[in-house]
Amino acid sequence: MKKNFFKVLFVLIVIFSLGLNILLLYEKINNKEDNVETIEPSTKKDDNKDISYTKKELEKLFKDYQVTESIANSDDAVIFNVNKITYVGNFKSNSKKKLYYIEEIYNCIEGTDCVKPVGKVTIDNETNNITTFVVAVTPVDKTNAEFEILDYSIEENEDFQKAKHVELK
Repeated sequence: MKKNFFKVLFVLIVIFSLGLNILLLYEKINNKEDNVETIEPSTKKDDNKDISYTKKELEKLFKDYQVTESIANSDDAVIFNVNKITYVGNFKSNSKKKLYYIEEIYNCIEGTDCVKPVGKVTIDNETNNITTFVVAVTPVDKTNAEFEILDYSIEENEDFQKAKHVELK
């Protein structure tokens, strides 16, 4: 009689634990779906319209971009600095994307190929090269941005909105 009692008790415990595991898995699946549904778009860190950069922040990001994209080789440069960054406007289709003129001064150890300028290069009194990049910047967050090097003709595009030129400080 005792053997049958323990067998029945064991079977009931196994059935109870399986049932409990099924309930826990069901609850876990429902919680995952509930969490996904309760996230509102406004709580996502996707609204980067209000992100603005100082001259120093944008300079660092742009120089890093140039090195990463092999536009500049800072190891071959004696001087590799940003002189001036000027905000020019933004784009109607993407108001987060802003257009800047980024004026760089550089001097290479040998030749002039440590920076690949897009436009005209002038030489100052101290034989440093000066060039200006026309750059569309889309902020990702305060420490990242997407860059697109363009030319001055972008200002004629109907998607571009000119603004009062403001030099970043």
